[in-house]
Amino acid sequence: AMLNSDMGLLLNFTVDEDGYPGSCPAETAWGAPLHHFDKDHALGGAPAGYQECPISKFAGSDGTPMSQWVQEFAKDQTKWINEYIPAMEKYLQNGYAADALTPLVRD
Repeated sequence: AMLNSDMGLLLNFTVDEDGYPGSCPAETAWGAPLHHFDKDHALGGAPAGYQECPISKFAGSDGTPMSQWVQEFAKDQTKWINEYIPAMEKYLQNGYAADALTPLVRD
């Protein structure tokens, strides 16, 4: 299964002011075309699939497209975990300053 972040690195699409994806032709669950993401349909139980979104060309500092990493890790989960564990360990060791956090305030 892919996370939303994986899809964002794999496919080239835009998001609207509410964070809903768009700019790719899609279909409703029953095959009717959607030329943009229609959140009213999605919220009403007619999810869209983005089968026609182009693959993203967004690349990291080494020039490798992020979509290539998504595809590679999807094919080889052992490779993914071998890359993930050291990265997560580094992330946890670096930590953050106490004043870098913002308290959550409920409206």
